[in-house]
Amino acid sequence: MGKPKIKRPATGGDPPAGSQQFSGTFDPPALGADRSPVRVAGPGTLTLGEAELVASAFEPKGSGLRALGFIAAIAATAGLLTWIRVTFLPESSMVVVGAVAGVVGIGLYRLLMRGAVYDRARPQTRRFPMTGLTDARADLRDGDSLVLRIEYDTFRGTLHFKPDGGPDALRAALQRRGVRVRAR
Repeated sequence: MGKPKIKRPATGGDPPAGSQQFSGTFDPPALGADRSPVRVAGPGTLTLGEAELVASAFEPKGSGLRALGFIAAIAATAGLLTWIRVTFLPESSMVVVGAVAGVVGIGLYRLLMRGAVYDRARPQTRRFPMTGLTDARADLRDGDSLVLRIEYDTFRGTLHFKPDGGPDALRAALQRRGVRVRAR
């Protein structure tokens, strides 16, 4: 049968002259490394204009709760395995218990958090000045995705975007606009 076609959010018509529009998927991580991920997720469009960057997709479902769920799954698994170790296997190593807790906790988290990470009922459009786009790099989670770092005024964040046709056209468009594009 195949996957059902997912309707992309409306972007407000054709992009302005001089703009480039890329279709793809926004996939923010549950936790940001040094910056918070911008709150757009799922299928959408990224428009590079002369003066602004526009991201149109959907509202993510509780990213903070997903991160908390990850930590809770590992903590609960570690607690359970520590109780089992103390009660039944007192001679076993805590390193082994910790490793098993991590593997089981991550598996439990992935099982509980399956499904879409975005709410199709809540389309979102985020606009950023092009001058705030500091650089782009390949996403370490997926080589076909790009992480766009944005800084302006007091805002610091990242957009995680996987273009439908691969990252090369988006990389080239960013470089033409003077954005530094790094391999990793």
